[in-house]
Amino acid sequence: MKDTVPPKSDCSTNDPLPNVKNILVTGCAEFIGGWFVRMIVHAYANDYRVIGFDNLESSSSFCFVKGDICNFSDVMAAMKHHKVEAVVHFAARTHVDQSFSSPLAFTTTNIVGTQVLLEAAKTMGCIHGFVYISTDELYGENDLDRCFAFTEDQPLDPTNPYAASKAAAERIVRAYEESFGLPVIITRCNNVFGPYQHPESEATISKSTPMTSADRELTQR
Repeated sequence: MKDTVPPKSDCSTNDPLPNVKNILVTGCAEFIGGWFVRMIVHAYANDYRVIGFDNLESSSSFCFVKGDICNFSDVMAAMKHHKVEAVVHFAARTHVDQSFSSPLAFTTTNIVGTQVLLEAAKTMGCIHGFVYISTDELYGENDLDRCFAFTEDQPLDPTNPYAASKAAAERIVRAYEESFGLPVIITRCNNVFGPYQHPESEATISKSTPMTSADRELTQR
């Protein structure tokens, strides 16, 4: 399969951060994290050096480190060796159905792994940004407003082990911001889809697109 790269970004409106050169990206071997790395390396090759941390092949602006985000020693070694100044945390267990059969694994990876990263970032003392990639699953079965959309200030109502683990991790991320002054950003992704997506992905668009192409009837659970 021919490799796909995103279009060149217009850096005039996305200037590189002045105090950041080395970015640690967890979950870089997975779907969304992999696309993020492609975008950064393609659009900011002369500005950032990406250190991918996951359970890839290197280039002048990308270095892959194999490690366990739940292992503090692994994370600290990577951060110190590569002089990390920012973290983008994608790594997580994400399949909702699997969270019912293996809830403890989701708690360990999504909650403990996140706190290990936060503690390592705090210990470094030079992290200029910690971006946590969360999910719209946190809203649970909340009623949609008249525009059939959620807003960020709606109450969280996680109704499965996956959503609960991500909600708990969000709280810990915010706690590190309030308690230790760690600069954090949280995003809640919704129905991300595209090339390299896992064929068993539960995202609505990724499931419905091939069905539409094959003229099959769409059903909603």
